[in-house]
Amino acid sequence: MLALALGQNPDTQKPVAANEATGVEVAAQILPPNRFCEFGPKAYIVYFPIDITVTNARRTPIIVARRLNVQRLLVGASVNDMDARKYELEINSAPLRIFGQSSDFGVQPSTMGFMTLKHNQGYDFTIVQGVPVRLNAADSVPGTAASGSHVLSVELAMWPYTRDPVAMAGQWSHYGDLIFSPAVSFPMTVSLPASPPLEKCGLLPPKDQPPKDQ
Repeated sequence: MLALALGQNPDTQKPVAANEATGVEVAAQILPPNRFCEFGPKAYIVYFPIDITVTNARRTPIIVARRLNVQRLLVGASVNDMDARKYELEINSAPLRIFGQSSDFGVQPSTMGFMTLKHNQGYDFTIVQGVPVRLNAADSVPGTAASGSHVLSVELAMWPYTRDPVAMAGQWSHYGDLIFSPAVSFPMTVSLPASPPLEKCGLLPPKDQPPKDQ
């Protein structure tokens, strides 16, 4: 039975990542993988759920959109490298941008679209994230990580809407600080297996790799 070695630095369980959204803490707990998919002849993508908690570390209330999503996946060799922004792999996702319902943007934030968090209150949700891994560490497969031990963080896009968040921040300032700058989770440790059994998931191979059956 295959599994990823998962965990967080035991001495730094509370998230302290330096976020653009100051005073917003993001804790992330990576869970066992649920899928290993072929990604061309020399790589695969492992998908695993991540439990995320966004916590208000400010003294004043904050307003957070409910539909948060990952805009960058960051992979490094160590926590020190991550703190120094030395990444082995950086995957940029096109963050979700939606119009939202008109009722979400009234004189106060709607409870359907937003959470208002008091000091030390948190918002919990789960995402599923994929990490591309090359089967042979010696191969050159752009956009993939080597197998073995790594440190991983996710950067959340805190504003999923097409509307101007600055205008909404001013309109809702009486209710709390609207969070719309990205927030990065504290690093998690993960060990990626070298050759797990793979399934065909219909993924297109990396641009410079032919399909596996060629």
